[in-house]
Amino acid sequence: MSFLKQADPDAESGRNGVVKKRLAGFFLLLAMALACRPREEATLAPTGGTRPEPNKAIAVGDRVPDFTLTDQAGKTVRLSQLRGEPVAVTFAYTRCPDASACPMTMAKFAKLNAALTGKNFGRLLAVTVDPENDTPAVLADYASRIGADPARWKFLTGDPRALARVAETFGVLYYPERGQIIHQQAVAVIDTEGRLAAIDYGADWEPEHVLQELEKARKR
Repeated sequence: MSFLKQADPDAESGRNGVVKKRLAGFFLLLAMALACRPREEATLAPTGGTRPEPNKAIAVGDRVPDFTLTDQAGKTVRLSQLRGEPVAVTFAYTRCPDASACPMTMAKFAKLNAALTGKNFGRLLAVTVDPENDTPAVLADYASRIGADPARWKFLTGDPRALARVAETFGVLYYPERGQIIHQQAVAVIDTEGRLAAIDYGADWEPEHVLQELEKARKR
């Protein structure tokens, strides 16, 4: 024979009260933890595809996916339109305050632009990582100030998602932080068939080396 013990109403009420207090304390601690998260962490949250994703880069020898962006004159530029010529691609933005980053990259591209003067090959593309501020008009003014040849050297902007896809193709990541754009530095060379011929990451590349890569890419 078995017996079922009758529950004590007062004891049951006491246990429920303890559980409720513990749950209330847990949710209070959770709310405090979320409220105290650093702002820097929030900038790394997903943004619906407007930032490049890691591990999306193509390999040397792969065909670069076609893309469509807008140049400093407000004209549409498709990568596939440049087939038949080697192309050097880099990433920057006009507000960059770090002299060793974007300004240095643009100075090197200016040397490359000068070296290509009089030659019958070579195109240069500077893709912005700051489409919110780098409008065609802003890019046109910047290009004029550094003496960029508009026939050879295009500064490109466009839809943030389209720019993010282009950047991640080359393994370049970027995100906004404290009013600036944190981004990787890189320069890539695309051959006449639209394949990735070479890519250098960081700030140590030299215009002469990229010129050599353009010449080799032209002869493939």
